[in-house]
Amino acid sequence: MVESFEGWVANQQVSLQPFEHGVPLRAMSQQAISTPGVRFNNVAVEKGATYEYSVEGKSSNANAYQWVEGCGQTIVWRGPQLPTSLSRVTTTFTVPLDCSTDTINLGVLWSDPAVGDTMELFSYDIHRFALP
Repeated sequence: MVESFEGWVANQQVSLQPFEHGVPLRAMSQQAISTPGVRFNNVAVEKGATYEYSVEGKSSNANAYQWVEGCGQTIVWRGPQLPTSLSRVTTTFTVPLDCSTDTINLGVLWSDPAVGDTMELFSYDIHRFALP
């Protein structure tokens, strides 16, 4: 489990409040359209490998979802929904074999939020499944 959100950045119009009141990362949407949220860019991966990505947190409304992109495409969108009570959500994905890069971006994004919607993230983890 990784608890530091160092390197996470805003996606679109979002204000970030790191390390406030014991919450490692708090984000607030500043827009009411599209998919704002938080993201971590350039995570090293292996083509064809399967990964598990989990996030522990909560959102003020149940409209925040796990997201993964890479290889010029969305790999996970509207992954597991971040609930309004503190929970861990997990998704599994495989990096396409024909990927032209060896990095992905991952995060938690809102789907059509209201201005002022918030999310609090406490930890995250990404790990590769062992080969058989």
